[in-house]
Amino acid sequence: NQEVAKVHFADESQMKDAVSSAHNAYEKTRRLSSYERSVILEKISDTIEQRKDELSESIALCAGKPIRSSRVEVSRAVSTFKIASEEAKRINGEIIPLDLSPQTKERWGFVRRFPIGVVAGITPFNFPINLVAHKVAPAIASGNPIILRPASQVSMTSLILGEIIKETDLPPGGVNVVPCGYKATDVLIDDERVKKITFTGSPVIGWEMKKRAYKKRITLELGGN
Repeated sequence: NQEVAKVHFADESQMKDAVSSAHNAYEKTRRLSSYERSVILEKISDTIEQRKDELSESIALCAGKPIRSSRVEVSRAVSTFKIASEEAKRINGEIIPLDLSPQTKERWGFVRRFPIGVVAGITPFNFPINLVAHKVAPAIASGNPIILRPASQVSMTSLILGEIIKETDLPPGGVNVVPCGYKATDVLIDDERVKKITFTGSPVIGWEMKKRAYKKRITLELGGN
């Protein structure tokens, strides 16, 4: 019956501020070189390793996981950011021959990948850092700013991760950790500046979210699928 932490929830106005922060950061994150993104992610991975005991304890206290399971989860997050740092250097395009007709003789097409914009990541309580890492790390690797809405029960762990990220060279607003309730989360669904939503949680909430945000790119992981 001891108090573990006190976390303040953002309201709708503060969530809009977070969207503005991420939207403004996009002009800088999208221009980061693959080398810069890789260095940022590698530093995050290294710092998680250095602070693994603190992070493991936060998971055990907030999520009620055995400390052994908590340590395994933190080690997976170390790997997730490390792998993302490597993948940041391998976001490749394609060269496509277009000489399929006489009019396009000696013509070639070039395919290049561009960051999409502000990403909203909504994560559940059962993996307080690993499922967060699977949303934050790819966003940084691909040059996209992200707003993370962690599950309320375990948001302390995400806030520690936010501290770690803040000490890197990622532009301010590149990652925004925003614990909040459902009304503030609705801002992420309704605001047109948010271009993609990635959600892990229940099918009931996920499918309804997809209906409401049908104009956005949406990735759903529902019930392990």
